[in-house]
Amino acid sequence: MKTCKIHLIRSGISQANVDGIYCGSTNSPLSHRGELELNSILDTYSYPYVDYVYTSSTDCDRETASLLFPETELEADDRLRGMDLGEFEGRSLYELEDDEDFQKWISPTADKVVPKGGEAPDHFTNRVLECVDEIITTCFENGISSVAIVASMGVISTVLSAIGLPKAGATDWTCDNGFGYTALADQTLYFREPVLEVNAQIPVSTDNFERSFDDLVDDDSWMNDPTLDAWMKE
Repeated sequence: MKTCKIHLIRSGISQANVDGIYCGSTNSPLSHRGELELNSILDTYSYPYVDYVYTSSTDCDRETASLLFPETELEADDRLRGMDLGEFEGRSLYELEDDEDFQKWISPTADKVVPKGGEAPDHFTNRVLECVDEIITTCFENGISSVAIVASMGVISTVLSAIGLPKAGATDWTCDNGFGYTALADQTLYFREPVLEVNAQIPVSTDNFERSFDDLVDDDSWMNDPTLDAWMKE
């Protein structure tokens, strides 16, 4: 039975974040603050070994990936970019506060509202999942045991809310910059219905190795998860 570990890691703080502007898919570099924070994390935490790192071509994602996995080959795929926010890209909240379209977009009932020139949520979800599915399928076909995906919070939460176990909404799959989740893809289960069993948070503190990282990831206690049990009985 083939399995593959998928490590989903949130990229560092971009310059757009520091400047307080909306930046879904527009290119923005990793900020100086973001670089300092990631280096601080590296002083205290340990990231797992991975065979490949997948990321988008945006500077922030690539620079984060290179910093966290300096010796690992990077593969860029723009399907891993954040959602295109159309006319709101590159603009601050101050600039947009009187914009009627923006007010509609941020309203609690704005599920169907798409910014002019922007990307529909369904399209964003489909392109991200298409990319992740190809990554996982490649892992199974080539015997790759561990990969990392370094991306924005929006990409990570979209993946896990769609195919992650235990089932949870996008707002439940949040993490700080430089942190993320390890999920296990089992070939037999995955090709029946695409699911990723989330079984660890990463990185792991170097000061607390009572259990090794591999022990955490290989722990089969998740097989007793009632959510998975119910799914397998469907």
